[in-house]
Amino acid sequence: MDERWRLAKKEQALRTRAAMIQAMRLFFVTCDFLEVETPLRVPEIAPEAHIDAISSENEFLQTSPELCMKRLLAAGYSRLFQISKCFRRGERGGRHLPEFTMLNLVEMGLPEKDCQKRIKELACLVMEAAEINDYAFETVGSEVYGETFDIVYNKIEIGSAAMGPHPLDQAWGITVPWVGIGFGLERILAVKNGLNSVQKAGHSLSYMDGIRLNIQ
Repeated sequence: MDERWRLAKKEQALRTRAAMIQAMRLFFVTCDFLEVETPLRVPEIAPEAHIDAISSENEFLQTSPELCMKRLLAAGYSRLFQISKCFRRGERGGRHLPEFTMLNLVEMGLPEKDCQKRIKELACLVMEAAEINDYAFETVGSEVYGETFDIVYNKIEIGSAAMGPHPLDQAWGITVPWVGIGFGLERILAVKNGLNSVQKAGHSLSYMDGIRLNIQ
């Protein structure tokens, strides 16, 4: 099959992706969240045993922007969001990509009793922007956070949320309550469009429907 035809066939998926990202940006800018862009190469990553980082010279490609955004929280920023590329070694299949796009939200300074409610409110904003209904929340044990709150659609995890502070926050001097959520945008697009693989929802022009392209 001609590669140019494959690229042309992907136009609607690319337009859907662009519209969804634009809607999410508008939602969070309107809600007084500051959009930030943190480094893709970082000296350290969050200590999660099941996530294998990709090295880049003497640093790592980020597996999540969480640590950099935590440093901004510690500096006094209270509401942040970021749409960025993340990289994880060995993650490929119907629900995983070695390079993917993450929407990450963090908010600090809420009363502790309101944190779980706020997580659901923020998740609702993202799902509304993505035009996805009938999602659910599941509580899952976490080696880092104690427990996380996964956002699930049709048994597929499309986002994961946590709240703190927790012991790791002491390194940044974060002592007040915060909430954070990360969403995999390719997973959101896959479930939104009824695709059987996140590879078909990937942004990269080096892949088309999960097939490697030879672009010169």
